[in-house]
Amino acid sequence: MDPADGGVAIYPTNELPVRVTLPFTVTFYGQTYDALTISFKGYAAFSQPGAGPTVGQSTCLPTAALPNDAIYVLWQDWDASLGGQVFVQQPDPDRFVVTWFQVRRFGGDLPHSFQLVLLRSGGLTLQYRAVQSPVQGTIGLENWDGTVATQIACGGTGDLPSDGAAFSLSARLPW
Repeated sequence: MDPADGGVAIYPTNELPVRVTLPFTVTFYGQTYDALTISFKGYAAFSQPGAGPTVGQSTCLPTAALPNDAIYVLWQDWDASLGGQVFVQQPDPDRFVVTWFQVRRFGGDLPHSFQLVLLRSGGLTLQYRAVQSPVQGTIGLENWDGTVATQIACGGTGDLPSDGAAFSLSARLPW
């Protein structure tokens, strides 16, 4: 989805995420939520995550370290001072989209653009429009206390996305 087509800019910073109300409830690892906290660092959490430098560096999953209860679309230490923008939009009644558009890592590499698509049905899709290879950071899902997770990639290993890639996931409990 193109964020220029109905997307609304939100303004999380490196240290302060933005909380948004969802247009529908979402069940994530057995819990139901109606809001999402969006970080410039490439993740969105259902619980209010801690802010500040303690959540700056991505780690492999699962981990009890903050943030938890989150979708890590491409979690790493993006630098808001180098440009880029985060958008939210609801293109139809059954989808809510968060787009990280042309964000850059500390050190000033090429811009990256990627999205989280939440579905009313409970599924979610992680989409990658432009990513620099090899992709660093963490991609996956994690429950509220960091004990259950689905990790796709971490620290340049795993199923690394390329331009145009997408992962469809579900955060249902395994039992």
